[in-house]
Amino acid sequence: MMKRVNTFQPVRFTLLLAGVLCLLLAAGCGSVPSPSPTRVDTPAPVTPTPQKPTPTFTATLEPAPTASPEPAITPHPVSGGAAILASNAAALQLAATWNAYANTLAFSPDSSLLATAGIDRVIRLYTIPSMAEVRQLAEPPDMGYLYSLAFSPDGSLLASGSGDHIIRLWNIETGELVSKINGHTLDVRAVAFSSDGQYLVSGSRDQAVRVWNVSDGSQIGFEGVCGEYVNSLSFAPDGSGFVAGCGNGEVRIFSADGRWKQTGAGHGSSINSVVYSPDSQLVAAGARNYDVWIYELEHGWVLKHLSGHTGFVNGVAFNPRGDILASASQDGTIRLWNTAGWQLLAVLGDGSSEFLAVQFSPDGRMLAASARDGRLMIWTVNE
Repeated sequence: MMKRVNTFQPVRFTLLLAGVLCLLLAAGCGSVPSPSPTRVDTPAPVTPTPQKPTPTFTATLEPAPTASPEPAITPHPVSGGAAILASNAAALQLAATWNAYANTLAFSPDSSLLATAGIDRVIRLYTIPSMAEVRQLAEPPDMGYLYSLAFSPDGSLLASGSGDHIIRLWNIETGELVSKINGHTLDVRAVAFSSDGQYLVSGSRDQAVRVWNVSDGSQIGFEGVCGEYVNSLSFAPDGSGFVAGCGNGEVRIFSADGRWKQTGAGHGSSINSVVYSPDSQLVAAGARNYDVWIYELEHGWVLKHLSGHTGFVNGVAFNPRGDILASASQDGTIRLWNTAGWQLLAVLGDGSSEFLAVQFSPDGRMLAASARDGRLMIWTVNE
C-alpha cells in the first residue's frame, strides 16, 4: 500500500512563519484587511489656541445721574413771553429743548418748576426760567416705570404713579418721600389732585379708580371701575368731580368722592388722555383712533370730533384761558385748535418723533411737550 503524504503541512508552516514575521514587523501587518473593513478617518491632532482668562466682574449699583445731558437752550427767554392765546398761537417759537427722556410731565401751580419722569425711573425737577435741574426724586432700588405726575394745588406735594403699583407723595421743598399709598394691584397709570388738595384720585391697569385722603392716605368709601385699564384722569377745576379715560374707549364721569355719574359715548378705541376745560364744562379726549373727541358734560354727548392726526393722540391740554386745545400725537406733531369754532390754528413739531405728553404752564406763557426720542421742548410767544 502506498504511504499517504500530507501536502498541507508546508502551507501551514508557511502561514505560521508569515504570522510570526507579521508580529515582528507590526508596521507591515497593519495593512492586512479584515473580512469586513470599516474605514475610520482619525482627524489630525489640533494644537489648542491659548485662551485669554475670562475677566471677573463685581456687580455694583451705579448712582443715578446727577443731571440730564447738557441742555441746549436757545437764546429766547423761557419766562419772558406773552400768554399763549388763540390770537397769537401762530407765533409760537421753540424756546428750549434738551434731552430728558420723559413720558410724563407737570408744571407747578406757580409755573416756577417743571417735573418730568420717564424711562430712567427718576423724577427730575427743573427750575424756570433757567431750566436747570434742581432736584431728583427717587426711591432705591427701583420705583418701576413712572407713568404719571401731579402737583398739589398749593405746590407743596408731587404725586407719582408707577409700575410697582404704588402712589408716592413727595415734599417739593425737601425732596423727601412723604408717604406711599398702596391699594392697586397693577400699574398706576394716572394720578390727579382735587382742586382743594384734600383728595387724590388714581387709576390703574387693574381697572380700578380710587379716591384717597391726602392727609392720611386712607381710601374713601367708594371705588369706581373703568372699562378695561385706566389711562388718564382729570379733576374738574370747579371740584365737581373727575373724568377717567378708559381702555375700552369710554369716557367716564365721576363725582368728587368716586361715584359714577355718567359715561360719554364710547367709540371703540382706547382713550389715551383726558382733560377738563378751565370752566369745567367740556372734556377733551385723545384716542387711539387718531382723533380728538370733545364732550359736553351737561348731557354727556359728543360736541365735536377733531380729525387730522395720523397716529395715536397721546396727550391733550387746554390753555388757562380755554381758547386753545393742544393735542400731541404719535405722528410727531402737536395741533393747536381754536375752541371758539374748533378750527386748526397751528401745527408744531417736525414729525420726526412721537409726542408722548403735552402741558400748558398755569400762567399760560409756556407750552411743554416730551417726545419719544428723548427731547423735551418748550414753546413761547415773544412779547
